[in-house]
Amino acid sequence: MTVIAWDGKTLAGDCCATYGSVRLTVKTKIQEVDGFLIGCSGCEPATQAFVAWFAAGCQKSKWPAAEWMNDLHALAIDPAGRAYAYWTCWMPSLQRGKIAIGSGYAVALSAMELGAGAKEAVRLASRIADGCAPPVRTLKRGTRKRFPVFDPTKDHRLLKGWLGKKEGG
Repeated sequence: MTVIAWDGKTLAGDCCATYGSVRLTVKTKIQEVDGFLIGCSGCEPATQAFVAWFAAGCQKSKWPAAEWMNDLHALAIDPAGRAYAYWTCWMPSLQRGKIAIGSGYAVALSAMELGAGAKEAVRLASRIADGCAPPVRTLKRGTRKRFPVFDPTKDHRLLKGWLGKKEGG
């Protein structure tokens, strides 16, 4: 459950992480990797594997062969501002114009077509689409902004009560 949008200048993403219908914590879904802006939608193992694969050079032979990669949708914005979409596989497709991915993509695309920027489009989708929620984070080309990485053992308040407990205790 995600919404990530690119308007040609800004990559924006919501920060809601869910497990089924339970909202877990704030999760960073956009980041900068070697001059590219990356946005990922999908389960946590798939998004982490994609970012690692991308950072290692995007070699077809190194694509993670796990079943959960079928859950992945990702955007990579190159330094020139071209957007590439990865739909469950190693081969990207060049996108023209505005693009959005995740469960809130239709709301975000509609908002951008009506004149909203990526940040506003994600904010609107976060109000309407199931599983999307603020805060909205943004990246622009050439910025080296770093966001905290999601670590459920440190960030997830509900999980803290479960960690370390013995079964039946």
